[in-house]
Amino acid sequence: MRKMNRRPLRYTIASGFMAAVLVAGPMGVLANETVPESGVTAGATTCLSCTESITISDIEGIELTAGAATAVAAVDESAEQIALEQSKIFMANVEDAVNVRTEPNEEAELAGKLFKDCGGEILEETEGWTKIKSGALEGWVKNDFLLFDSKAAELRKEVGSLTATVETEALRIRTEADENSEIYDLAELGEELEAVEEAGDWVKVELPNDQVGYVSADYVSVEFSVDSGKTMEQIEAEEEAKRKAAEEAERKKNRGAVATAGNDVALLAALIQCEAGSQPYEGKLAVGAVVMNRVRSGAYPNSIQAVITAPGQFPPAVDGKVASVLASGASASCVQAAQEAINGASNVGGALHFGGVGKAAGIVIGGHVFY
Repeated sequence: MRKMNRRPLRYTIASGFMAAVLVAGPMGVLANETVPESGVTAGATTCLSCTESITISDIEGIELTAGAATAVAAVDESAEQIALEQSKIFMANVEDAVNVRTEPNEEAELAGKLFKDCGGEILEETEGWTKIKSGALEGWVKNDFLLFDSKAAELRKEVGSLTATVETEALRIRTEADENSEIYDLAELGEELEAVEEAGDWVKVELPNDQVGYVSADYVSVEFSVDSGKTMEQIEAEEEAKRKAAEEAERKKNRGAVATAGNDVALLAALIQCEAGSQPYEGKLAVGAVVMNRVRSGAYPNSIQAVITAPGQFPPAVDGKVASVLASGASASCVQAAQEAINGASNVGGALHFGGVGKAAGIVIGGHVFY
């Protein structure tokens, strides 16, 4: 659907008693039908000045010839079409959100929510309630929280936007509306571009850094749209995604660097190689993070060497494997993981233990679970 630009319906009696009829439609002024002087009777020309503009109601009672009457009928038909289109749309009239329910009563199950500046299509109406469709959301909303007709159309025009969807494998975005102009970038099939306006064979689109470009109108579909409501399933999925993102951020939060002494980096790298040498890098870093979490914890010794050599904690440190790797040198990836862990990096949050998968509930990385 294209962006609508509605204007008042007016008849203008132009210079020389030429009656100009502005016919408004969904895209704005669709026609400017000029009616010859003969199209308006003498009575009409004597009552109107050469530059006067009058509304449809003002022109009632003026005798028009067949040609002028046809033009007036076209205006009336266009006005009816606009009113019909407006009667099918709604906009949310809220500052934050309003509940959408499965039935037209306040006790019914929640279907979803409409948010500020959301709109859509009217499906059905009943006393005090309207059934709406907004994106994937369908349900009933109290009329107190909706705008209808011209008010909905005005808000829709104000907050809506044009989107150009690419319909070819690779579409050139040019710097000018000219096929010989420089290519700014390429857009992929299905990519949505924010359109500024349609200009003949070209569509002007917004680009990063406040720049604009042009794409061929032959290879995009342009639609005017407003924000849509969300179903409860969509809302719950978004909340779950946010929760996981927050957990991930907390898990990977830098926990603060620890001062080292002597060969601490090499020692930690040797332990990492013994415990996670065959694991992916993330697994190596996780082992280093567990050691450093213990160093920071008041429940364990406060140095890397003391944590690693504590009785009954890390078998490779007791059976000579760590000493052997320390003598020959650990791999570069283990050294890198040790240094990152010492600098505060952690991908397991504050985990203090690890073991084979299945030993406990926790974060699984490679063949280990961290908890």
